Amino acid sequence: MDLEAKESGELTRFRTAYQSEYARMWAPELLGDEEALTQRAQLVKLSDGGLGLAEIAELESASGWIWPPIYKEFLNTFGFVALQLALVEFPPTVGEIALISFRSDIQTWKHSGFFPIGRLTDDAGTVGFTTHRSASHGMISVEQSSDAKTSLVGPVFSSFGKMLDVLSCYLEAETEGLVRKRGPAGYEDLIKRLRSSDPDGFGGIGWEVWWGTHLQPPEFDATE
Repeated sequence: MDLEAKESGELTRFRTAYQSEYARMWAPELLGDEEALTQRAQLVKLSDGGLGLAEIAELESASGWIWPPIYKEFLNTFGFVALQLALVEFPPTVGEIALISFRSDIQTWKHSGFFPIGRLTDDAGTVGFTTHRSASHGMISVEQSSDAKTSLVGPVFSSFGKMLDVLSCYLEAETEGLVRKRGPAGYEDLIKRLRSSDPDGFGGIGWEVWWGTHLQPPEFDATE
C-alpha cells in the first residue's frame, strides 16, 4: 500500500474519534482556560507526530517480519505521540525515548513470535502482534505478567484494523456519554457495540479469554 495515498477508513475513524474525545476531556469548562489550552496544544501534535516512511521501512526490516499496511499507516500518522484515552496506550512512553525503546524491543522480541506495540490502560498486559508463522500474522494478542511468570493471551483482536475499530467505538461512546447518560443500559449497549466491531476477535475468543473478566462495569448509583 502506498502510505501517501488516502488513509484507511479504520485509521480515519480512529483519528476522528480520538480527537473528539481528547477535545471533550480537555474542554475549558471542565479544566479552566489555561490548562485546557496547554492540553489542547498536545492535540495539535497528533497531526505532526508521525514517523517518516524511510524510518518505518528501516524498523520493519529490522523486525524480520512484514508489518500490516495499516500499522505502517498508523506509525506514519501518529508516530510516538501518547494515545492514552482508549483501552490501549500507544506507547507508554513518547518521542525519542519511545523510539529508542521501540528499537530495543525489536531486537528483544524478534524471534519470540510476539511483537509489542503498546499496553492496556490498566497496566495489566502488553499488547502486540502475533508473528509466528503458524499464526495469522497481524492478530493482536496480550501478554500478561504476574509473579515472575509470563503468559500469552490471545488472539484478543483479529487484526490491527479491527482493534482500531474497537477503540474508535469505545471513544465514540465516551464522547457520546453513552454510559454516563444511560447507566447500566448504556453499558450493555457499549459492550454490544464493542463486540460487534470485531466479532472474530474481541467479540469472540478475545472476550472469552481476556476482556470479559478484565473490562469491569462501572459502579452505578442505585437510583440509576
